[in-house]
Amino acid sequence: MKHKNIKKSIALCALISMTSVSAYAASNEEGLVLKAGAGLGYNSNVYHTPSAAYVDLAQPGNPTVVPNVQSGLFVPMNFDANYQTNSGLEMGYKFDSNFFLGSALKNANTYDHDIKLGKTIGFGQEKSKTSVYVGIFAGMHKKLYVDRDTGVAKFTRVSNVNISNRYNYKDTGLEAEFKTRMKGIDFVANAATTKLAYDDPIAISSLSHSRNQLGAYVRIPVMGKNVKVKLGYDYMSRDYDKRRARNLSARLVATNDLLSYTYNTLSGQLLWKANKKTLVLLDAEQTKRKDKFVGYNDYTNNKMELRLRYKFDNDAFIRGKLAYSKLDYANAFAFENTAAPKKTAKTTSMSLKAEHKLARWGEPAVWTGFDYKSVVANDLRYNYKLTEMSVGGDWAF
Repeated sequence: MKHKNIKKSIALCALISMTSVSAYAASNEEGLVLKAGAGLGYNSNVYHTPSAAYVDLAQPGNPTVVPNVQSGLFVPMNFDANYQTNSGLEMGYKFDSNFFLGSALKNANTYDHDIKLGKTIGFGQEKSKTSVYVGIFAGMHKKLYVDRDTGVAKFTRVSNVNISNRYNYKDTGLEAEFKTRMKGIDFVANAATTKLAYDDPIAISSLSHSRNQLGAYVRIPVMGKNVKVKLGYDYMSRDYDKRRARNLSARLVATNDLLSYTYNTLSGQLLWKANKKTLVLLDAEQTKRKDKFVGYNDYTNNKMELRLRYKFDNDAFIRGKLAYSKLDYANAFAFENTAAPKKTAKTTSMSLKAEHKLARWGEPAVWTGFDYKSVVANDLRYNYKLTEMSVGGDWAF
């Protein structure tokens, strides 16, 4: 049955890739750039469901859970509108969504609306080399909270109250960025403060919180223009309004402090322009999270990523990515059960995308993509694998 679904998805993908690039009207207003796209894809594990039965140590009686892995077709859609003036004023709107086909998969539908308004100011004789951007932004995001084992909307276990709205939120914030270039060396610093207002599920705590970010990086040429090294540091904090932290026995107690996390990330990148057609990037990153109550959810996350981009010409390219990360918790237990070992997870992912621009009707492009992801965790509720294939078209005008 799965093979039949894959064949159907490939046929439908071919059809939509031919039609999606002509589904949007163009605008020639000066300073206005519009981008739109649509596609069709097949996802082998829509709800990120564990592929094997497991004993749930988080539930009373430790029952054996037999998950139901569900696959199907989805339609990714996006639309961007960006307007800039000569004075540096910028206004933008962005929409992204994934709509899954079939009533059994509708709980996986997502959408994101984001708007921004800001201004860039250049400095010095060569203003393009040193600039400051300051702006405001807001967004609305929808993602249903579901039972990963079944794809059904989430309910509380004891009182059977619907809490599926828990992941929906609106965000508002301020952001700033400073850029400069001196003797071929790029330096960028950025800061942002955001208020994330999540829907209140009433029966359990809301995820509403404040987020503050501060970071910087420097990119240095080490072998002419063909090899560059990038070094970066990022700081982030999340302070929750109502959500409580766990104590070292993994318990949520009303007397515990409100949850507060800080994140410190060190990153490095090696960029190699092998020739006019080939670009290779190797990234390494380490993030340490600190739970400011008693440290229950402290973790270290190490990531490695290799990316390759090859341009056949100015109208066609292919790019690939291979990534690996390892997440280790210092104090937290799998299943939040003190009888289980400390939490750990390994994630392996790979992706491949090819795109070809068409020399007519503005700037349309057709693309096809492949993605694979595998998460191996000792908290078996979060073990899963998925494969995703998609094709579609984009149009910028």
